[in-house]
Amino acid sequence: MSFQKDMIKKAPDVAAQLKLLANPNRLLIVCRLLDGEMSVGDIEEELDIRQPTLSRELGHLREANIISPRRQSKVVFYTLTNEKMRVLIEAICEASRGGKTCQATSVSPRADANAPIAFNPRPKFTKSGPS
Repeated sequence: MSFQKDMIKKAPDVAAQLKLLANPNRLLIVCRLLDGEMSVGDIEEELDIRQPTLSRELGHLREANIISPRRQSKVVFYTLTNEKMRVLIEAICEASRGGKTCQATSVSPRADANAPIAFNPRPKFTKSGPS
């Protein structure tokens, strides 16, 4: 099966996964869980996410089968358990760190790849063709 046909078939699922990770709190949670299991209290404290918000976001991630809970006495620990999502999350987190493995190479490299792109808010258009 070619890439195009494969992507056409998987596009809705991939888009749903990206939409799930588009929430800043959920992205922080899953990126942090790449380092290993964490308790709800530690996630709340380390990421500075209030408990009601954290519970809601953990629920979304649980429903999507990205994370799994483990209860030990009164403490709930979460682990990143979906390996396909782990690969996607690792790529997103690495790209946000500016990792060399995730940087795209351009066809015509600029002298300074980190330099801002010039933006002209009022571009000048010229008429083409006969007047």
